[in-house]
Amino acid sequence: MRAGVGIAVLPIFLAAFGITSCNRSKKRSTGSLTEAQTITLITHHRKLAVKLLNGHGLAADFSIGSIKGLDWMVDQDPEDARRGAEWLAVYLGEAIRTKNPGSWNARVGRSGLELELQFDNGGTVWPLQRVAKRITQGSENGLYGYALSLTEHSQ
Repeated sequence: MRAGVGIAVLPIFLAAFGITSCNRSKKRSTGSLTEAQTITLITHHRKLAVKLLNGHGLAADFSIGSIKGLDWMVDQDPEDARRGAEWLAVYLGEAIRTKNPGSWNARVGRSGLELELQFDNGGTVWPLQRVAKRITQGSENGLYGYALSLTEHSQ
Protein backbone atom coordinates (compact mmCIF):
# COMPACT_ATOMS: atom_id res chain seq x y z
CA MET A 1 0.00 0.00 0.00
CA ARG A 2 1.32 3.43 -0.87
CA ALA A 3 1.08 6.30 1.63
CA GLY A 4 -1.05 8.41 -0.69
CA VAL A 5 -3.91 6.00 -0.15
CA GLY A 6 -6.07 7.37 2.62
CA ILE A 7 -4.03 10.55 3.09
CA ALA A 8 -7.22 12.59 3.25
CA VAL A 9 -8.37 10.50 6.21
CA LEU A 10 -7.09 12.81 8.96
CA PRO A 11 -9.40 15.78 8.25
CA ILE A 12 -12.39 13.42 8.06
CA PHE A 13 -11.24 11.59 11.18
CA LEU A 14 -10.84 14.83 13.14
CA ALA A 15 -14.15 16.17 11.84
CA ALA A 16 -15.84 13.18 13.47
CA PHE A 17 -14.68 14.69 16.75
CA GLY A 18 -15.91 18.16 15.88
CA ILE A 19 -12.46 19.49 15.00
CA THR A 20 -12.71 21.18 11.63
CA SER A 21 -11.52 24.18 9.71
CA CYS A 22 -13.12 27.36 10.97
CA ASN A 23 -13.61 29.38 7.80
CA ARG A 24 -12.48 30.00 4.26
CA SER A 25 -9.23 31.63 5.36
CA LYS A 26 -8.13 28.11 6.30
CA LYS A 27 -7.70 28.91 9.97
CA ARG A 28 -8.02 25.79 12.06
CA SER A 29 -9.84 25.42 15.28
CA THR A 30 -7.43 24.27 17.95
CA GLY A 31 -7.74 22.17 21.02
CA SER A 32 -6.79 19.00 22.80
CA LEU A 33 -8.40 15.72 21.93
CA THR A 34 -9.97 13.79 24.78
CA GLU A 35 -8.23 10.66 26.03
CA ALA A 36 -10.71 8.49 24.13
CA GLN A 37 -10.22 10.49 20.93
CA THR A 38 -6.44 10.27 21.31
CA ILE A 39 -6.56 6.50 21.81
CA THR A 40 -8.74 6.14 18.73
CA LEU A 41 -6.41 8.34 16.68
CA ILE A 42 -3.29 6.46 17.82
CA THR A 43 -4.93 3.07 17.13
CA HIS A 44 -5.97 4.21 13.66
CA HIS A 45 -2.52 5.62 12.85
CA ARG A 46 -0.82 2.44 14.15
CA LYS A 47 -2.77 0.39 11.62
CA LEU A 48 -1.96 2.77 8.78
CA ALA A 49 1.74 2.79 9.72
CA VAL A 50 1.87 -1.00 9.66
CA LYS A 51 0.25 -1.06 6.20
CA LEU A 52 2.64 1.61 4.94
CA LEU A 53 5.72 -0.20 6.24
CA ASN A 54 4.52 -3.62 5.07
CA GLY A 55 3.84 -2.08 1.66
CA HIS A 56 7.53 -1.23 1.48
CA GLY A 57 8.46 -4.78 2.47
CA LEU A 58 9.42 -3.78 6.02
CA ALA A 59 8.66 -5.60 9.25
CA ALA A 60 6.34 -3.68 11.55
CA ASP A 61 6.61 -5.40 14.93
CA PHE A 62 7.11 -2.23 17.00
CA SER A 63 10.55 -3.35 18.16
CA ILE A 64 13.27 -0.75 18.52
CA GLY A 65 15.18 -2.55 15.75
CA SER A 66 12.25 -2.11 13.38
CA ILE A 67 12.78 1.66 13.52
CA LYS A 68 15.76 1.14 11.20
CA GLY A 69 13.07 0.49 8.60
CA LEU A 70 11.66 3.98 9.14
CA ASP A 71 15.06 5.51 8.42
CA TRP A 72 15.43 3.31 5.34
CA MET A 73 12.00 4.33 4.09
CA VAL A 74 12.71 8.04 4.53
CA ASP A 75 15.89 7.61 2.49
CA GLN A 76 14.33 5.41 -0.22
CA ASP A 77 10.94 7.09 -0.59
CA PRO A 78 10.94 10.53 1.05
CA GLU A 79 7.68 11.50 -0.62
CA ASP A 80 5.83 8.53 0.85
CA ALA A 81 7.46 9.27 4.22
CA ARG A 82 6.32 12.89 4.02
CA ARG A 83 2.74 11.89 3.20
CA GLY A 84 2.72 9.27 5.98
CA ALA A 85 4.64 11.33 8.56
CA GLU A 86 1.86 11.21 11.17
CA TRP A 87 1.63 7.44 10.85
CA LEU A 88 5.41 7.04 11.09
CA ALA A 89 5.46 9.30 14.15
CA VAL A 90 2.90 7.10 15.88
CA TYR A 91 4.91 4.02 14.94
CA LEU A 92 8.06 5.62 16.34
CA GLY A 93 6.32 6.56 19.58
CA GLU A 94 4.66 3.18 19.99
CA ALA A 95 7.96 1.37 19.43
CA ILE A 96 9.61 3.57 22.05
CA ARG A 97 6.72 2.87 24.44
CA THR A 98 7.53 -0.85 24.32
CA LYS A 99 10.68 -0.05 26.34
CA ASN A 100 9.78 3.27 27.97
CA PRO A 101 6.10 3.30 29.02
CA GLY A 102 4.08 6.45 28.67
CA SER A 103 0.91 7.99 27.31
CA TRP A 104 -0.06 10.05 24.31
CA ASN A 105 -1.55 13.51 24.20
CA ALA A 106 -2.87 14.88 20.93
CA ARG A 107 -4.12 18.28 19.96
CA VAL A 108 -4.85 20.21 16.83
CA GLY A 109 -2.75 23.34 16.69
CA ARG A 110 -2.49 26.08 14.13
CA SER A 111 -0.11 24.02 12.01
CA GLY A 112 -2.07 20.75 12.28
CA LEU A 113 -1.86 17.67 14.44
CA GLU A 114 0.52 17.76 17.41
CA LEU A 115 1.49 14.50 19.10
CA GLU A 116 3.15 14.44 22.49
CA LEU A 117 4.38 11.33 24.25
CA GLN A 118 4.77 11.69 28.03
CA PHE A 119 6.80 8.95 29.65
CA ASP A 120 5.95 7.55 33.05
CA ASN A 121 9.46 8.58 34.18
CA GLY A 122 8.62 12.24 33.55
CA GLY A 123 10.17 12.81 30.12
CA THR A 124 8.29 14.18 27.12
CA VAL A 125 8.98 13.84 23.40
CA TRP A 126 7.24 14.94 20.20
CA PRO A 127 7.59 12.11 17.66
CA LEU A 128 5.94 13.97 14.78
CA GLN A 129 8.44 16.80 15.08
CA ARG A 130 11.27 14.27 15.11
CA VAL A 131 9.97 12.48 12.00
CA ALA A 132 9.60 15.83 10.22
CA LYS A 133 13.16 16.74 11.20
CA ARG A 134 14.43 13.40 9.86
CA ILE A 135 12.63 13.92 6.56
CA THR A 136 13.79 17.50 6.05
CA GLN A 137 17.28 17.43 7.58
CA GLY A 138 18.49 13.97 6.68
CA SER A 139 20.16 10.97 8.24
CA GLU A 140 22.07 12.89 10.91
CA ASN A 141 18.68 13.04 12.64
CA GLY A 142 18.15 9.29 12.44
CA LEU A 143 15.08 7.84 14.10
CA TYR A 144 16.75 4.60 15.19
CA GLY A 145 19.50 6.40 17.13
CA TYR A 146 16.91 8.70 18.64
CA ALA A 147 14.74 5.79 19.81
CA LEU A 148 17.75 3.92 21.10
CA SER A 149 18.85 6.91 23.16
CA LEU A 150 15.38 7.15 24.70
CA THR A 151 15.19 3.49 25.61
CA GLU A 152 18.68 2.26 26.51
CA HIS A 153 18.46 3.45 30.13
CA SER A 154 14.75 2.86 30.67
CA GLN A 155 14.84 -0.81 31.67
